[in-house]
This record gives sequence, structure tokens and C-alpha cells, in this order.
Amino acid sequence: MKFKDLYIVTGKGGVGKTLTSLALTKSLTELDQNKNVYFFSFEQNADKDLINKLNVNTVELTHISSVQEYIARKLNSKTIAKWIVSTSFFNALFDMVPSFGQLIFLGHIIDLARDDRNIVVVDAPASGHLLSTIHSPKVFKDIFKIGPIANDIDKMHNFLTNDKHTQCVVVSIPTELAIEEGQELERELKEKYNLSTIEILNCDLSLNDFPEDDTPDFIRAKIQDQESLKEKFKVNPHLSFPQIVVPTQKEQVEELTRIITKKIDIFKSK
Repeated sequence: MKFKDLYIVTGKGGVGKTLTSLALTKSLTELDQNKNVYFFSFEQNADKDLINKLNVNTVELTHISSVQEYIARKLNSKTIAKWIVSTSFFNALFDMVPSFGQLIFLGHIIDLARDDRNIVVVDAPASGHLLSTIHSPKVFKDIFKIGPIANDIDKMHNFLTNDKHTQCVVVSIPTELAIEEGQELERELKEKYNLSTIEILNCDLSLNDFPEDDTPDFIRAKIQDQESLKEKFKVNPHLSFPQIVVPTQKEQVEELTRIITKKIDIFKSK
């Protein structure tokens, strides 16, 4: 069973991308026990208590620690790297060009995913921020042109845009605005960066088993709205998740994990 090396889960805020990312991490961990599967969130305030309860491996990085490690590799000295990132000049430069830190951050994750022993699931920033992060290698390639940094950027770009290695998962909810935004993001990822996508429609009430006579009228109306949206936007019904009514986020992730495991074929490498 062959999976991709890097999964990037994104979507607008509030659609459930973090819980979906955690569920995908758990599912891959259970299905491919020959690989180390890591969860990584660009948001530094990820729910560590929930992550610990789920017992998933995480990548613990900050922008500064990532940049410091990169400099240490290039200079072959952790001591010099630590001194460089502590200087006022470097901190001023980092503040003026924050996207450079993002670039190295992204490169660090790609290095981890490039290792044959690993799979990395990234809980990515919301749509607009993700696009600017993915675009950053091109910006800095134009700046550096040639040299070791330019070579590193080339390797990052080639890995990120190779669908044998990288898969984007776009999560949305069954509302017209959310689906439109999700599909626009899919088009941009494909057209600009050649990134393939999987579309997930989260919280799909139409998959719930309501007794026919007991289904509330507002639920019937919502189901009809969702079905018309699926038809209008050609949303793949096989990728939809049912609405999960459970008391805790941990139970929600575990239920999502079971659902993803049943649908895992869509996450495999071709």
C-alpha cells in the first residue's frame, strides 16, 4: 500500500481542516506501520492537549528554530548558526522579510517528507495564506537566481509540485460560499502550481440515517439544499463526511479516522 509523502490539508477557517488533518494522520499511522507519520500545523497554537490524547506524532518547529537549523546545515556549525539568529541584524531582516522564514519553514517540512521513512500531514493555513506560502519559492528563486539557496528552492519546488509526492486536501462545508471558495482554491493550486487535489465536503447531513417520519422539516430542507449544491458544483458524494454528533473533539477525530480509513483509496499514490 503506497501513500503520498506529503498531504497538505487546507480550506477556509471553520470547515474542520485541523480535525480532518489529525484524522488523516491517525488513519495513515494505523494503515502504514512501516512509516513514521507526522502531524504538523502552521498554527503555533494547535491544541496540544487534544494531540496528546490522540497519540499522534507531531513536528515541533518554530520559524526561528527552523531557520537556525537550516543555517547550521549550510555552515556545518550549530554554534555559529545560533549566534547568527540571535543578532539584531538578523532579527531585523527576519521582521522585514517574514516570507523568507516561511520558505525555510516549508523547506524543513519537505525535507522531513522527502525521507522515505516518513509521511507528513500538514494542517495548512487558510486558503489565501497557503497560496502565498506556496508561491514563496518562486519569489526567492527570482531573487537568488543561482547558488546553494537557489538549488534548495528548486528541490523544494520540484517535490511540492510532483503529484507522486504531494497531495492537497481541500476541506469545505456544504454551503455555496464555502464550496465556491474551495473549488476556486483547487483551480489555482492546479493551474499555478500543478498540485492535485482531493475535495472533502465536511458535515454532510444527507448521509445521516433519520427515520423517515421523524426527520425535522429544517433537516429535510437542509438535505435538499445540500443535494442541489452537490449537483450544481459537481461535488463528489463519495468523499463527503457525515455530520458527527459526539461530545468531544477526540471522539470526533476518532470517528473521522474510521471514515477516512474506509475511503483511504483516494489518498493512495497512483
